[in-house]
Parts: sequence; C-alpha cells; structure tokens
Amino acid sequence: MFFEWDESKNQRNIAKHGISFKEATKIFDSQTYGYFDSDHSLNEDRYIEIGFVGERLIAVVFVQLDDHTVRIISARKASLLEEQRYERGY
Repeated sequence: MFFEWDESKNQRNIAKHGISFKEATKIFDSQTYGYFDSDHSLNEDRYIEIGFVGERLIAVVFVQLDDHTVRIISARKASLLEEQRYERGY
C-alpha cells in the first residue's frame, strides 16, 4: 500500500495532535475498526480507521484513492465515542 499526504497539513497535524502522518500509516498494520465518514464526505469519500499505534488508540481520516493508494487527511487521539466503537467492533 502507498500513502500520500500534504506535507504542510502533516506539520500542522503534528503541532496540534502530536502524531505525524508517517506514524499514522502504521494503523493499517494493526487490527482496526473503520467506517465511512458520511458527515465529511461531500466532495470525496472519507473514511475513519481506529486502531492502536504503539500504546495509543488513534483515529485516522483518509481517502482511498485507488486499490493501492491512501491519502491521509488527519490523525489524532481517538475520542471517547471512537474508543467505544473500537471496543464494540471486537
């Protein structure tokens, strides 16, 4: 799988959430709970994947560009609701 992102947005994400997009790509190597983000998919189909990267449960927002390429939009600590969704998903 290939990943891409906007580097200036990556730098803003690191400053705001303490998670780089490169670090966030590791979520796709772990057991995750994912769903379609209908609230934010007006111009493109966005998805949210929740899973562990190291000891942190994070949420990654992304667009699947094709069968092999993911564009990361944001990465942050999972919210309480997202934690509950993750736990119920398993």
